[in-house]
This record gives sequence, structure tokens and C-alpha cells, in this order.
Amino acid sequence: GSDKFAKDEHVINGLNCWQAEVSSGSADLVKIISDGSDESLRIDLDGLTPGSFIAVEIEPLELCKEAFTSLRKLDTIQLNTVVTDMTLLDIHFALFQCDQEGQEFGFGSYNVPGWGELHYCGLAGLVPLLDRMRPANDLGHPLASNLRAGDWLLGYITSRLASQPGTARLAAWFSSAFSSLKVVPRYLIPRYFDSTIMAAYGALQQQSVSLMSPFISTGSDFVQRLAMGSVIHTSAVPSAPLPPLSPALSPPASHPSPTLAA
Repeated sequence: GSDKFAKDEHVINGLNCWQAEVSSGSADLVKIISDGSDESLRIDLDGLTPGSFIAVEIEPLELCKEAFTSLRKLDTIQLNTVVTDMTLLDIHFALFQCDQEGQEFGFGSYNVPGWGELHYCGLAGLVPLLDRMRPANDLGHPLASNLRAGDWLLGYITSRLASQPGTARLAAWFSSAFSSLKVVPRYLIPRYFDSTIMAAYGALQQQSVSLMSPFISTGSDFVQRLAMGSVIHTSAVPSAPLPPLSPALSPPASHPSPTLAA
């Protein structure tokens, strides 16, 4: 008869033997208990009648929108300005330092629960883990779990960098970036933490190379990677001073003096 279903060739059509009542924004059917300002979104669906369905449209809070914009467009101009004033010893502190070196400055290697201590106290300790997590989208990695659970690693990075005059401005840059990171939903923190760390890591590596001889600064990637070994192993550690110098020589510019690790 006339009620027999006929499939339309151009659009998805349904049965014409029943009607649906569609309403938008009806407070009688759905009540908002929490709008997300307390980090949770809850709605009361007791008003829905059996057989009905609902489509919910959500959007980030204005504070989250501003944070997302800030994290997607990191202030790399300010980052490069900060990094340009850093010496190779400053960069060593920011990127490297083994646990024993870090203990002398009050900050040993960060311990990731379920993983263990990072190889370096600095940002370079995080890079191998992030490089492993990123292509596999491994959000179950212990580092990702630690970032979602709390802000301990963020505090460790900023506090450690702020403890030395040569890296204090870099600490301020991280503090600004991390203030936005703490606002976004916890499950998104590993993603934006990765991009923030890698931006600083890349800028510090470029500054390291620029401070070296033209043979290195204009050389191949292989040569520059080899040269980074000198930054890794040269440090100014209180427990490894140079022997007393001749009184005829000028005293070293920094104390303790930088020495090359064995």
C-alpha cells in the first residue's frame, strides 16, 4: 500500500508511518548538574521518556580554549630569546646531568612510578621516552600515567631550572607554558607536555651547536651529534674541582670550574 517503504536514491530516508517530536535545549528533558567548571560534566536524564534519545553538544570552557590556543602556539620567540643568552654549561644543566651530579645541586633524577629513574635530570632524560610514546600513541606508558595523575614532573622541571641563575629565565618560560597545561583536561596533558618539552629541547640543541666552531655549527648532523657529547660530559660539579692553579694565572671565570667527566 501507500505505507510501504521505498528507499530514496539520493538521501537516507525513514519510515513515514510514525512521527518524532524534536526539541532543542529543553530543560524539561535534560538538566545540567555540572557544566564542567569543577572538572566534571554531569547531566540528569530522568526526564527522558522511554524510547527517546538525545544528542549532546559540548565545547571547552573559555579558560580551556585560551589554554589550548597558548599551547598550540607556544611563545617560541621568547624561548629563543631566553636560550640565546645561555652558555654551554647552562645548557648542560638544562638538558643533562646524571643523578649523582644532580644530587649535588639538590635535584636527583626524576623517578617515574612503574618505570624508574630517568637517565638524566634534565630534559634529555625525557626525550627517549617521549620518542617511544609518540609514534605508538602509547597513552598507557608510565610517564603518561604520571602526567595525568598530578603535576609533580612539571614542578620538578621548573624548580630545578629556577635553582640556577643561568637557567632561571628558561624556568620562567616553562612556568608560563605549564600554567596553561594545568588547565586542560588531564587526559590531554601528555600530548601537550610532549610538544612543550620538544620545543625547548630543539631550541637548546640549536643554541649548543651555534656556540661551537664553524666546522661543527655548519657541519653534518653526524658531526653535530658527536659534538653534543662534549656538552654531555663537561660540567661544573663542586665535588670535582680542578687542582690549584698557579698564582701567575688568572682565576677561572666560574666556580666550581668546568671539568670533563671520565
